[in-house]
Amino acid sequence: MKEIYRTTSLEEAQVFCSLLREHELEPLLDGEHSGPVALGLYTTAAPLIVQVPDEHEAAAKEILDALVRERGGEVVFESSAELPTSTPEEDARFREDVGRARASQRRRWLIVGILILPAPLLLGLALVAFVSGETEGARDALLMAIAYGAVPLLIHLFARPAKRA
Repeated sequence: MKEIYRTTSLEEAQVFCSLLREHELEPLLDGEHSGPVALGLYTTAAPLIVQVPDEHEAAAKEILDALVRERGGEVVFESSAELPTSTPEEDARFREDVGRARASQRRRWLIVGILILPAPLLLGLALVAFVSGETEGARDALLMAIAYGAVPLLIHLFARPAKRA
């Protein structure tokens, strides 16, 4: 599927889809039932995207360009030859940046998991139980604290991406 048009207007997206259906181009309106749109909050953060199958891309762009010209507007789409392309070095740098961001995100979730999950509370409960003489309750609370703290640690360790050769 190729993206043909992006808008924040549900009515405009539906009109374009109807026009494409009239020409038997089988459009797909992505984002129509997303949270913000369902609540009537149209924003560029959650745009509505009109897509068509790859083989219908050129025909769909022609139809939408003709509609825009008919309305007195400018051409909606740039030709792909005019769009800047990235170099292989830029692509590699982007993939590397994404990998670093994911590792950083995993570290943040590890910290959140250890600090916010009940592990600290259970450790406190174990200490209180131990001080009050309830060694069995202290042991149980300590084991639960270890279990809650170990889960984020294991997720962090096993979620690491495989090293590339």
